[in-house]
Amino acid sequence: MPDVPAPVSRRERTLLPLGLALLVGAHLAAADAWSRFGRHLWLDEVYTHALVADPDFGHMMRALADGVETHPPALYVLLRGFTTLAGVGDAALRIFSVLCVLVALAGVYLTLRRAYSAFVAGAATAAVWCHPLVLHYGFEARHYALWLAGLAWLAYFLARYRAARAAKEPAVGWGGALAAASVLVCTTHYFGVVSVALVFGGATLVRPAPGSARLAGLVPIAAGVAALTACAPLLVGQRRATTVPTWVAPPSTATLRAFGFGLLPVPYLVLAVLALLVLVAVARRARGGPERAALVGLGCLLLMPALLVAFSYTVQSVLVDRYAVATVLAVAPLTAVLAARLPRPVTVLFLLVLAALSGGDLRRRAAEDRARDGRADELIAAVRDSTDGPVLFERPHELYMICHAAPDLAGRCFLHDFEAGASTPAPARVFMRDLARRYARYYERPGMMSWEAWRGLPRHFFVTKALDDTPGEPPASSGMTPRLLGRGLYELTEPGRQ
Repeated sequence: MPDVPAPVSRRERTLLPLGLALLVGAHLAAADAWSRFGRHLWLDEVYTHALVADPDFGHMMRALADGVETHPPALYVLLRGFTTLAGVGDAALRIFSVLCVLVALAGVYLTLRRAYSAFVAGAATAAVWCHPLVLHYGFEARHYALWLAGLAWLAYFLARYRAARAAKEPAVGWGGALAAASVLVCTTHYFGVVSVALVFGGATLVRPAPGSARLAGLVPIAAGVAALTACAPLLVGQRRATTVPTWVAPPSTATLRAFGFGLLPVPYLVLAVLALLVLVAVARRARGGPERAALVGLGCLLLMPALLVAFSYTVQSVLVDRYAVATVLAVAPLTAVLAARLPRPVTVLFLLVLAALSGGDLRRRAAEDRARDGRADELIAAVRDSTDGPVLFERPHELYMICHAAPDLAGRCFLHDFEAGASTPAPARVFMRDLARRYARYYERPGMMSWEAWRGLPRHFFVTKALDDTPGEPPASSGMTPRLLGRGLYELTEPGRQ
C-alpha cells in the first residue's frame, strides 16, 4: 500500500536540521573525512576565492564579466555575504557548500514529506546524501551544492504554491519564495534553467487537483528566466574571453560511459530501474495534486543527462557529471517510490549498503586529498629551497594551488603563456590559458610568462605535472637538459652549459 503521510509537526521541523547535521557528521566521522574541509584549494576553487575575497564588489563583477570565471554571479554574491561573518578562509568556503547541502537535504525531506511518511522521506533524503556527486561537490567551494539547495526548495515552494492556489488560500508568499528559488537556481549555473524547466515541466504532467491550473506557478518560475536573461551580457563577455568554446573533451564512448556512471553508479542505476518499473505499474492509480506533481518534477531530472548529451552532439561538449548534478535530486522520489512499498527492513538494509559504499568513497576521497596536499607541500618546499628566480609552470593546477597555499611564492611563479601556432596544445590547455590571462589581468599574481622570455633568464626552473601520482617531465622539444630538483620541479640548462 502506498505510504500515507501524517502532517509535519512543529517538533519534526525543529529536529530536522539537527537530524541532518548528525547524519552528515556521523558519516564524516566514520569515514575519517573531516580533513576535507581544510585541504588546499584546487584550481577552480582558487578562482572562487579570488572573486569572493576581492575587496571591491564592482571590480569583482568586472572581472567576472571579463572571463576570470565562466558562471553567473549568485554564488560569489552569497559567499561575499557569508564570508563577512565567517572569514574568507579555505575551510569557510567549504563550510558554506556543506551548509548548502544540508539546506538541500531539508528541502528534499519536506517536499517528500507532503506525500510520504517520515520514514520514507528520511530514507529518500539519506539516499540523496549518499550519492557520490553530493559527497564530492558538497565539499568544494563551487556552485553545485548551492544549485542543489535552490532546486530542492524550488520543488517544495512549487508544491506549496499549487496547494494554496487549489485551496483558494493566499499564495503570494509562496509565489514570492518560488520566484526567489527560480532566480537563485538560474543565476547559480547556466544549466540551472534546464533543471528548473524539467522540474516545472514534469509537474505539469500530473493531473492538477480540483481548483488548480496545470500551469500554476509559471509566472513565479519565469522570474528565474528573466534573471538569466539579465545575465546575458555577462555570458557574452565570458565567451569572448576564451578562444576555444570549451575545455571538455568531445563526445565518445569513453566520455559517455564516464558521464553516465558518474551520475548513476551501479547501486543507483538498480534503484532507478526498479523504481521506474514500480511507477509504470502504479501510474494509472497514482493520485494527482501538488504533492505528487512536485515529486514527478524532481523525477524528471533524470532526463537532464540526455539533454546534455544532445547538447554535446549539437552545440558543444558538456559531458561532465557535475554539469548534471541536479540529476541527483531525482534519487529522492525514486527511493520514496520503493521505500513506500517495500518492507522497512529491506529499505533499512538498502540504506546501510549505500552508507557503507559512500563511507568508503568518502574515506578514499579524504585519503586522496591528503596525498595530493602532501605532493603540493613537497613542491612548495622544493621551490622555496631549490630556486632563486622565476619558475615557469606547465599547468595552472600546480601554479594556483601552491601560490594560494604559499602566497610568498606568487611573485616569482608564472604560467607558461603561448600563442596559437602549428603546435598549439589541446583545447583544454588553451581554455585554461585564456582564463589565466584574465586572472592575471585583474589579480596580477600569479602571472604569465612566454617561453621566449623564460629562455632569456639566467636560470631556467620548470614545473610539470607535480600533483599527479607520477610526476611529469619537461618537454623534450625544448632541447635543454633537465635536472630534477624536487617534486615535479626541474632546472633546465642550455646545451653545453653546466
